[in-house]
Amino acid sequence: MSFVENEILENADTIREYLKNDKFKSEAIAYERSFRHIPHKLLDVENELLSKLSTGLGAPGSIFDKLNDADIDFGYIKDADGEEIHLTQGNYSKYMKDKNTSVRKAAFLNHGEEYKKHQHTLSMIYYTYISNKKTLSKISKFEDGLEASLFSDNVPRQLYTNLIDKTKSQTHLVKKWRTIVAKVLKLDIKTVNPWDWTQPLCEASDRNYTIEEGIEIIREALQPLGKKYIEKFDYLINARWIDFYPTDNKTSGAYSSSQWDTPAFILMNWTGKLRDVATLAHEIGHSIHSMFSNEKQTQTYHSYPIFLAEVASITNEYLLTRHLLKISTDVEEKKAILENTIGDFISTVFRQVQFAEFEMLAHDIVNKGGSLTSDVLLGISKKLNIEYYPKLENENDSHEFSGLWALFVPHFYMNFYVYKYATGLIAAYSIGEGILNDEPGAVDKYIAFLSSGCRNFPIDTLKEAGVDLQTDSPYNNAFSALSKLISEFDKIAF
Repeated sequence: MSFVENEILENADTIREYLKNDKFKSEAIAYERSFRHIPHKLLDVENELLSKLSTGLGAPGSIFDKLNDADIDFGYIKDADGEEIHLTQGNYSKYMKDKNTSVRKAAFLNHGEEYKKHQHTLSMIYYTYISNKKTLSKISKFEDGLEASLFSDNVPRQLYTNLIDKTKSQTHLVKKWRTIVAKVLKLDIKTVNPWDWTQPLCEASDRNYTIEEGIEIIREALQPLGKKYIEKFDYLINARWIDFYPTDNKTSGAYSSSQWDTPAFILMNWTGKLRDVATLAHEIGHSIHSMFSNEKQTQTYHSYPIFLAEVASITNEYLLTRHLLKISTDVEEKKAILENTIGDFISTVFRQVQFAEFEMLAHDIVNKGGSLTSDVLLGISKKLNIEYYPKLENENDSHEFSGLWALFVPHFYMNFYVYKYATGLIAAYSIGEGILNDEPGAVDKYIAFLSSGCRNFPIDTLKEAGVDLQTDSPYNNAFSALSKLISEFDKIAF
């Protein structure tokens, strides 16, 4: 691919002449986007050398994956019935939500002890990864790895740092939520432990939803999106593009998949719980985004970028949440909906922005010639824990394992990826608020956004939906929505 890219860049003037022909004008945007890389083009000898070194340069991520997925072993814990359970990456979060305190404690300690044993190896792997990114960015004439990562989406560095600043300015909302959680769970703040915070606040609903009931609830929730959207929704359902039921050897989870000339298929594993209804709304958001984009754009521009990938799906989830809160007459159900929604917001925005700042700080240390020992990495993570999750009055000091996430988050090997989770949710909540508040043109702008594919850069595409991430408005809208959700929970919880 590097050979093809270099050929394109070296022949930019000739290609521009071809693009003046009416037959090729539609491709001009894509080529001009490529031509932005001309100042960063490598020499043939550099490309050849990097090609020969590609295995070694990619080794840190591969080594981390093998260590984390194959060699790390959390051992065994006992569940609430006294049965021995092998703790794994896959079931760790399940046991951290167990009602039994001893189960959660055992899971947390086993998990932490194992990562602590490998802290020096994991730190060296990550240091090597960042060092490689530093070298590659310099060779490509970028200031650093962050600039290189943001370049393809034409995202200014200031947006990244502003996201961090605006999120940290709202951590009082996290503190308010933690205060409510402590009150609901009757936690002794002076002796509270990390595993005490992860237990569920509300009993899971016993209600089961049929597929037909789930579809009808979602359809009603999405009515504010207007006729064009609902027509796509009905077509998607009636075309039977959704595989609902779990079967033997079927992959777990749920996802939407489509190409320019294929249907927007959805895979589900429906069990009848409210979470399945939310998941279906989420995946339908992806599929209808693809349907609008495929319909309006050529094959060159139909595929929306990762930066925008979760906006439509989270918009659907937000509209569903607001609809369920409006129609539900069961206080416990409302509490469960609010708990899940607030938890998703905090983990998607505050947690991911915390990770984004961690990445930036770790890369800065290496860029300035420093090294990343385990003490350095854990020092950063523990500091950020306090900043993003403010302690309550008289709360005891954090457990020594609370900062170990610095060593094992796989996304840190994806080079400044996690901030996109946060911008996606912030954009979605801002869009949802505008639609539900009947802002003039909000629905038409949203449909235009869904139809844009990758014809423009992501920030410009979001502007079509009325969301300018370089202004305060979307952040204010999203955090205001979170504040209202927290207040609503507080109002009905006691």
